[in-house]
Amino acid sequence: MAVRNLLALLLLAMCSVPASMAGVIVQVGDASISAGGSGFVDISISSDSGDNLDSFSLLANITGDPTNGSLGFDTDANQPDISLDASYVFFGNTGGYFADAEGDFDTLTFNAGDSSSDFNGVTLSGTPKLLVRMAIIHTTASPIAAVGDTFTISVAGSPDTDFADNSANSLTVSTNSSGTVQIVSATVPEPGTFSMLCIAGLGMCSRCRQRRQQK
Repeated sequence: MAVRNLLALLLLAMCSVPASMAGVIVQVGDASISAGGSGFVDISISSDSGDNLDSFSLLANITGDPTNGSLGFDTDANQPDISLDASYVFFGNTGGYFADAEGDFDTLTFNAGDSSSDFNGVTLSGTPKLLVRMAIIHTTASPIAAVGDTFTISVAGSPDTDFADNSANSLTVSTNSSGTVQIVSATVPEPGTFSMLCIAGLGMCSRCRQRRQQK
């Protein structure tokens, strides 16, 4: 009987482990942009244990094969201020969202952060909330060759990235994923521009033919 009771207690303890180990869930989104184009990558945050979030600092990096082009974070001036976005985790309670591309142009390192304005934080739920939005830009001298290239955006670990509750305790991040950015197409002229180029090309061919006939 004692053995059965012991086994039951062990089983109960094992079942309670996932709840006690639950923490903040950080998810980096995927994106697709044109070669030589620009776009955005979002990072969301949620919790399956109702964690309180009062402040965060986050560092992200881009890695990838720059053979046919390079992907970087856009200039600070082009980084969006998401504090007025209703889906932002500190919407209506922001102490001052900041986003820094750590350079003048096309850099590979990005950091962001914010805190609640009332120092009470917000309660996270299982529904993901917007944490960071990163403006990215692709540069290439060979747009067609760059199609299909992929890059990875990942969030750095502690101490570069930290989440704290309203008691200044660091929160455990149970999921810290990476996102993939794929170059899906080369930038092509608009239909009107393409038609004009075709007409101009036909005109040049006609003139060359006339000159040859005159000779």
